[in-house]
Amino acid sequence: EDTDLVFSVGNGNALGITDVDGDTQTVTITATNGTFTLSQTTGLAFTVGDGDDDATMTFSGSATDINDALAGALFTPDTDYTGAAELTLASADGNGGTDDASIDITVNPFNDPPTADNESITTNEDADYVFSDTDFSANYADVEGDNFDGIKITGLDFEIPENDPDFYPHDLSMTVSFTIIPLQIVASLELTVG
Repeated sequence: EDTDLVFSVGNGNALGITDVDGDTQTVTITATNGTFTLSQTTGLAFTVGDGDDDATMTFSGSATDINDALAGALFTPDTDYTGAAELTLASADGNGGTDDASIDITVNPFNDPPTADNESITTNEDADYVFSDTDFSANYADVEGDNFDGIKITGLDFEIPENDPDFYPHDLSMTVSFTIIPLQIVASLELTVG
């Protein structure tokens, strides 16, 4: 999930075409549940797409230029997508010779970290303030739909100005730094005493 699949000899999944007659080839590549990017486009002429992050592309060129473009090419799954995907390659030599192949791809899930926004709370002076889950979870989001489990306080920061005749305790502002559990996102909550 959210990771490019690189096609190369080193990865054992190289893509390529051959034509014993040396004819110019026209290739159409279609990606489902993702996009495809060639490693280069030297010597290729495009009629669909441009070779960069395309769901479908059609181009012509020599077998050598096409194979150079396929070496190190990338399949990029759709954002946050998991499940079955497919890459289809169809080639034609302009003289009646055609071939096609498809590659089944499984996009495995990966636990995306949750997100949270900073929050602000105001309370009266000389009064205890009891934090609740909602103080920290109001803007919590998780793309997989995991529940908010809790928080871990990671810091309490506040400043009292020195030699400031205009400072009163009700001007105190404190920042509580916290981490959403599982410990993957850090945010802060500002508490103002007034």
